[in-house]
Amino acid sequence: RLEPRWRAIYGDAVKYNGTVLEADTGCGLLRAIDAATAALEFPGVELPAITRERPHAISIRLRTTSLNDLRAILARNDVAHHEIRGHEIPDRVLVAPHAAGNVILDFVQSV
Repeated sequence: RLEPRWRAIYGDAVKYNGTVLEADTGCGLLRAIDAATAALEFPGVELPAITRERPHAISIRLRTTSLNDLRAILARNDVAHHEIRGHEIPDRVLVAPHAAGNVILDFVQSV
């Protein structure tokens, strides 16, 4: 299990709600979720292939100063992407694993 290992490293910065394990690293948030939760969080994007076999990093959340500029860059470079609007977090742009080293790139607008 990941929880004891993460607690050994991050101490009280680790939280587990029975479904999602999170660790605030001080530089970012590590999250461990099951495949069903991942499918809900990343609708419309196929999960990385190995996620069904064992724990695997499936996404990297990145902040950008402009989602509009990001969309233009992705389109200009023919990088397929998927947009999510109206979910629990602000608008997001997702780049599928096949275009990003077998992880989902999850872009959000920086505040």
